[in-house]
Amino acid sequence: MSFKVINGGLLSTLQDLGRLGHSHTGFSQGGSLDLKAACWANYLLGNSMDCAVIEITLGQLSLQAQQSTVFAVCGANMQMRINERPLQPWRSAVIKAGETLSFGHCRQGMRCYLSVSGGFKLPLQLGSVATVSRDQLGGLNAGAKLQTGDVLPFSPVNINKQHELNQQCVPATYYQHGYQSTHHSWVNLNVFKGPQWHLFSAKDQQAFLQQHFVLDQQSNRMAAKFSGEPLRSNIKGIVSQGINLGAIQVPPNGLPVALLNDRQTLGGYAKIANLTSQACWQLAQLPPGCHVQFTLADLANEQASLRQFYRFFGINL
Repeated sequence: MSFKVINGGLLSTLQDLGRLGHSHTGFSQGGSLDLKAACWANYLLGNSMDCAVIEITLGQLSLQAQQSTVFAVCGANMQMRINERPLQPWRSAVIKAGETLSFGHCRQGMRCYLSVSGGFKLPLQLGSVATVSRDQLGGLNAGAKLQTGDVLPFSPVNINKQHELNQQCVPATYYQHGYQSTHHSWVNLNVFKGPQWHLFSAKDQQAFLQQHFVLDQQSNRMAAKFSGEPLRSNIKGIVSQGINLGAIQVPPNGLPVALLNDRQTLGGYAKIANLTSQACWQLAQLPPGCHVQFTLADLANEQASLRQFYRFFGINL
């Protein structure tokens, strides 16, 4: 029981909750950039939240089902089809043996997540299947993205008429405001003050919060880079320290860089702020050229919202 990769697309990788607890040994976290969409994809099928999914960036993935199964796709709209039959994201569907599931270009957002009933059956490396190319770890082949000819095994499912009639879907209120169209947009991202916030001048702090930065084309799974008016900081550097998800560093050029799932584990640039968890997921769906403004968030509100998310999906981190 498997999918065969007909076309690996621009960047399609196997991900899960991430390789947690190994930063002290130098291994990146990895995992789904938009955890919310990935969790919904598993939730629709009744899967555990740590089941592996395929993170499809910018589309063009094509898979042939070797056996029938039930799958779900959540996240960006990529003009998905089974053979020539169009499908919408944020719902489950049945694919029959021999049929081809294909993804076109993004209409909204940047990434979508494909899950299968029972999950993909893949070996764990340091407790995860998360693909991290910089560590040459995870996925099917030492951190490599999916390629033509790859085979993705999954659990057997007995398909009946009930599966075809009872497709599950996510209510639109949960996602309709979270995915930006691929033309230039403006988005607000919530942050907390970073550990070196106090080392920046009041003018720098004000400029960071009031300016509209532009998401750079060079952004990737490791970091989101922003262009704009540089912060005029005199901070030369700090003693290297651990970097957590969403940390926003200010390198010598004065332009903020937000560190994401495939980030390095240590860094010596001052961190002016840190994205909230949900802002990280939001950032994962923003196209290059999107205008971004950072806003200080209320810690208690963000913690309560994150706890609610973890409880709903049954995640224990």
